Amino acid sequence: MFIASIFLLILMILFILMGIQFRRGNWLRLIAGNTFGDLAKEDAARIGRKTGIMMYFAAFICLFIAWWLPFSDNQVLLWIVMGISLISSGIILVFSLKKWIRDGY
Repeated sequence: MFIASIFLLILMILFILMGIQFRRGNWLRLIAGNTFGDLAKEDAARIGRKTGIMMYFAAFICLFIAWWLPFSDNQVLLWIVMGISLISSGIILVFSLKKWIRDGY
């Protein structure tokens, strides 16, 4: 359990670092669809800000799981939080896909 927690904490730090860089408008070529700089600078920056927020959300979930694994015997709250995060991620994914299909980006 402690190895998984350490791995999740490292992953959390990477998510925070990527979120900061995406929100600043850097590293935008890491975002799928912008590998070769195909998007306009304004569109890439807007998508980077949204992606940065998602990276912060993923970092929070990693922190919660890393904290929860070694210190809790009852895993019900962990599964509830995991379910809420999966449902919210699915909703965001569906809305993003609908916008992408409608607007073309």
